[in-house]
Amino acid sequence: MTSNPTTRRETTQFEGTFCGDCTEPCEYYLSDEGEGPYEFWGQTGVHVKILPTSTCCQADVFANPELTREFKEF
Repeated sequence: MTSNPTTRRETTQFEGTFCGDCTEPCEYYLSDEGEGPYEFWGQTGVHVKILPTSTCCQADVFANPELTREFKEF
């Protein structure tokens, strides 16, 4: 059984939304980074992990530009 992950491409820009890669203010979209379908002791389900992703570099999005610098050093 194959899954069809859907990625929502609704872009939004809020004051204080910064790209984790280039540290510039950015717009983002919500992407599904989940592992998909799984089975555990006969029970099936779908793992979903919705994360904001920048439209410029497809990187993590932060509300504080200082956090982007700390993330790069990590």
